[in-house]
Amino acid sequence: MSRILVLSSYGIGELVGSRYPPVEVFLEELAREGVAAGDVEIHHARTLGAHAAYLRARPTTPALIYACGASVMEVALRWLIERDAGDVPVVYWGSHIIDCGQPVNRPPDTPAVRGVDLPMPLYHSHRQFRLLKLLFPRLERVYCAFSMESTFVQAWRRERYLQAIERDTAWIRSGSELSAFPGLARLGEIIDVEVLEHPCGDRERAAAAVDEIPHAKARSRAEVRACLVSCIDCLHVDGAVDHMVRAADEARVPFVGLNFGAFTPHGPVLSAESDLTGAARIAARMAGAALRGEPVGGADRIVRRDALVFRCNPALMDAWGIHLASDERAQIRRVFEQIVS
Repeated sequence: MSRILVLSSYGIGELVGSRYPPVEVFLEELAREGVAAGDVEIHHARTLGAHAAYLRARPTTPALIYACGASVMEVALRWLIERDAGDVPVVYWGSHIIDCGQPVNRPPDTPAVRGVDLPMPLYHSHRQFRLLKLLFPRLERVYCAFSMESTFVQAWRRERYLQAIERDTAWIRSGSELSAFPGLARLGEIIDVEVLEHPCGDRERAAAAVDEIPHAKARSRAEVRACLVSCIDCLHVDGAVDHMVRAADEARVPFVGLNFGAFTPHGPVLSAESDLTGAARIAARMAGAALRGEPVGGADRIVRRDALVFRCNPALMDAWGIHLASDERAQIRRVFEQIVS
């Protein structure tokens, strides 16, 4: 079997698997490191359970694993440890977020793991979050979906969300009893909006939750009082993103994606992103060094990359009447290095 295993869950439309840009770029950079394409096997699956099942069925252990995302990395690492192969190098990119000053998911302290730590776009700071108010000046509520299959929803956060699901609560006010991310309430206070959280565990409940969001009277940025935000981790819940995108589009609720990298005809309207392709290039160089047996430690094992991309969906931006003036673009560029249309 191939020496290098690539595990990927993300991508929109046809841009999945080998065509997912952070996989394409990783392979290009890996070739510069002297690794032949025949040495690489790519496994694409939406759910983490599908990745875990695939790994358990593998008869052999690869020489190196490249994992797209922190959640996928944790699946790979658990499998290697179970096989008593914890010394096999794993390279990845992903977010290790902070909420209310406390780490939500810490970077792994396993020496064999090397990676690129990325900020979670929009939620990372009030300077990013307040751009929602720039886009929708009369915004009153921000509805945030969080995947139950994500590394971000563990321990007490998962317990709270399970309680909400048991009570059939679609939306949880951030900072309340069942909130998993109370820090979002603080961001909301800064820009004078209410933030609500949805524990995204299945596609039908996700679509039903979108139906509870107040709809805009018309597709106009001046009419928007509420928007929906989701990270790509909701792709781990089979069909949830497709259902949310369609439901939001039909209900005239603007959908803002995080790290989507591409769009369907129904959304998102825009995507706030970390530089995933830049992170993939770094991960490929880390992979080359690991395959050569070059040691790494300290701050060089998990590196930080803070570059951000503001990606616009031209058709839907136009449909919503969002035509960014020069001063609005300048304000976005104070936070995001690139605006991509």
